[in-house]
Formats: sequence, structure tokens, C-alpha cells
Amino acid sequence: MHARAPALSALEEILEVAFFASMKAEEAEPVLCTLTYVDMKNPDPSPPARIVADRRSCTRFKQPIPLDVKNLVKVSKSIDFAFGALAVCRDSNRRLVIWGAIDQQGQRAAFVTRESDSGPESAGLLQVRISGVGAVEVYRGYTLLGALRQGRLAFGFSDILEQHGPIRAILEGAIENLIHRVQADVGDEVFQKRDHWSASISGDWQHALARILLGVQRYGHGGALLLTPNNRNAGLNIKYPIRYVRLGEALHRFCVHTIKLCDTKDEIFENFMVTREEMMPVLLHLDQAVVSNEENETSDEITGCVRFIASLSRVDGLNVMNRELAVRGYGGIIKVKKEPSSVWLAGDPAGSDKLLAGSLRGFSLWVGKICVARLSTPLKVTNSLGTSPYVNLPPP
Repeated sequence: MHARAPALSALEEILEVAFFASMKAEEAEPVLCTLTYVDMKNPDPSPPARIVADRRSCTRFKQPIPLDVKNLVKVSKSIDFAFGALAVCRDSNRRLVIWGAIDQQGQRAAFVTRESDSGPESAGLLQVRISGVGAVEVYRGYTLLGALRQGRLAFGFSDILEQHGPIRAILEGAIENLIHRVQADVGDEVFQKRDHWSASISGDWQHALARILLGVQRYGHGGALLLTPNNRNAGLNIKYPIRYVRLGEALHRFCVHTIKLCDTKDEIFENFMVTREEMMPVLLHLDQAVVSNEENETSDEITGCVRFIASLSRVDGLNVMNRELAVRGYGGIIKVKKEPSSVWLAGDPAGSDKLLAGSLRGFSLWVGKICVARLSTPLKVTNSLGTSPYVNLPPP
């Protein structure tokens, strides 16, 4: 049994209420919440055969609350949008109401922000998320249908970290270096047993950078990362120089542990489970347990590194890193005075000429940084500063 899609008039009303609620504040804090369109008569039309313990559930309010700006501003404070959502639907009188709350949304948020490798099924037919002042996003599952941010409509993502283009090409050398180091540690024989390890390692590197950017964005302060091809400081003034190399080292060890764990599991499956052997060497089982524990510990280490690096953006200035993701300092200032001759708004990750929006003159070099945030649009910059990518993340 499938739930019916909401009428266009219902969608228009939900979006209108969400937009005007986003312009309000409650107890001096912005309104941040997620509205999920869920049929109150049939909130779970297609449950899976096996219900996992941490699956979401809908809790009904004793009396449905009419969906209007005033009520949404008030009730939104009761549900942390990172861990829950509000269920909305038309009642029997065709009025839109907030009829309940949805729990266990933390796993969804963790997957969206790359803190987890998998995410749960999405509740309802669509989700309307208030993410900031004048910022409303509409999702179906994990797919962005459209977003309104400060008066601009956006559709879909420009994923310039995973899709091939000028930014990905600049970062490719650091990714290849990590792949070669991991392959040397695990050995060619183990590495070549599966043909996806290069892509998997590349994904881990990209996810680490994306998680830093998303972490910077969550602070709402604005921030920028400068990834340099070397450790020279030409044209830079770094107020707080440091040397923090832990993230790159942790990524290397995590990839090694992942491959070794997979190889051990494959050996157990192929040599003992498929043939239904009654006995298995204790040391083989011990190897799996040890490597699994090391992988989990290193995953937690990466999370700590990512959050530490993102927190440095709370100080005004650049976070200066090299392409191995080692932090060289923060509070950086670009001292080059020559501005880019032109700035072009790209329409795709490749910066295709036919999709360039047009030259925007008079922008400062700061504005001309290439934006690689997943919730932003990349800029193609013309200047004479070489090939160092500028990674800029504006406040949400």
C-alpha cells in the first residue's frame, strides 16, 4: 500500500509557512526544523520485513496543531532538527496540521554529513527543511528537489569533489599518493584481489574534506580552506602557524585496516563458511577481531581530526592546509593585492564554457575563491596565482 502524494496547494502552503517561519526567531535563536509530509492515517505504508531496533517511529500529539507560522515557530523548539522531525498532513477538514513528531533522525543527519557510511530509509513522501534565515530545502529521500537560499533558487548539487573537473584534477595527485602508500603497506597481492580499492580510498579522502567543509558550515561563522601545493607561504600571512598532520596519517591507517579486514573476512567466508567447515583457526578469528577493532578506533580518530580542523575556522582568516590534508596554520590572510580579472559562475562541476553565467567584475580575491561545499555552487576563477585551489564555504 502506497501513500498518496500531497496536492500542489498543500505543498505551496507548507513552503510558504516554512519560509516565513524561517524569518522569525524564538528566544533569540533562529528557527531550524524539518517538516515531513506523512499521512496520519497510514504513517508507515511499506515497512521492511525486519524492523531494526533503531528504526524511526511517529509519536502523535493528543491534539493536532494547525500549521501556521506562529505555531511552527513555537513547536519547532521542542524537536532538535538534527535528531527529529515534525510530521505534517491534511486532516479530515483539509487543513494542514502538525500531528506528530518523528524520532531516530540522527542516523539520517550523520549520513548526510558523511559521519556515517549508511543511512536509514526516509520517513514520509518528502521533507521540507528550514536550514537558516530565508533558507528552505525540499528533499525526497536523500535527493534535493530544490532549495531557496536568500532569494536564490537552486536545484540539485554540483559535486565537484567526486565528479571530474578542474578542482578534482588538482586534488588527484594527493589522492593517488595516498592510494600508492596504502597499496605498498597491504601488498600488491591483497590490494589487487578487489578492483574497487582505488575508488574506495579516493572516496575516503574526498569524504574527509567534505566533512571538514560541512563542519565549518555548521558553525555558521563562515570560513575558508586554502589547499596549497607545497609548504611555502608566498603571499600569505599565517597568524597561528601549527603543524597538524594527524588527519592524513589516520586516513592512511584507516584504509590499510579496512583492506586487511575485508581480506580476512573473505578468507573466512571462502575457506570455511562456503564449505561449511566445523573448525576454524583461532588465530584467523583473532586477526579479524583485532583488525576490526583497529578500524573502528581509527574511524573515531578521523572524526575527531575532522571536527578539530573545522573548529579552527571559528577564528577569522583562512585554514591553511596542504593537499595531504595537513594543517599548516589558521587565521591566514592572503596578501596578494592583484584581484582576479574576472569571476565566472559555473553551471556544472567541470566549469563548462557553455554553462558559465557571465563575468562578474569588481569582486575581491576573497569573493573569487572556488567554492566546493556541497550546498554551494563552484566558481571558476581567472587569475595569475598558479594552480592552488581556493576552497571557500560561506555561512549557511
